[in-house]
Amino acid sequence: MNEYGDRDRLGGWGYLLEDAGSGFELGRQAVLHCMNEFDLKRVPSPLSEAVLAHFQVARANELISLIYEPGRTRERIAPLSEQVCNLAIEGQPEAVRIVRDAAHKNVEAMVVMAERLFQQPPDQIVIAGSVYKSEWLWRELLGDLLKEKLPDTTLTRPVYPVLAGAVAAADMNIGQTRTDEQYEKIFEQITIVS
Repeated sequence: MNEYGDRDRLGGWGYLLEDAGSGFELGRQAVLHCMNEFDLKRVPSPLSEAVLAHFQVARANELISLIYEPGRTRERIAPLSEQVCNLAIEGQPEAVRIVRDAAHKNVEAMVVMAERLFQQPPDQIVIAGSVYKSEWLWRELLGDLLKEKLPDTTLTRPVYPVLAGAVAAADMNIGQTRTDEQYEKIFEQITIVS
């Protein structure tokens, strides 16, 4: 959103269609890597070993029934993103590739959104989401990639949990007005609960 309240959207169409950089997508890419190694009869990489351990199976072909169990796909795959990110931080090549690919897609989206919403590149872009908990992922990797495209723009994390933004957006939608002090009190309560 820009200073005039204009909003736009690019990507993030949900885990089944396109959600670059989401926990589900990082986990899905790790599972695909594991399945590919199995198909090619390669010795499992540390990333594939992490996938197998996550699902508590010995071989990649055992993943199919777990992944396709109705209603459980997302909740089983998305948590795998934490292991993918940890392996990327450790420098594991396949995990680094997955995380870098997601970061490139996110930066491309940031650049397009900056062009759509701002006449000049913004000073800051706020990023949220559990995938970017790690300082390395958001400040170094994503921040360095962004600097190549928008050199004067920095990344920052939200002061309050994402749910706080939902409260503010809901207020805007229904025409509710609150003072800054009222929002501060609500957001502090959300922070304590989350």
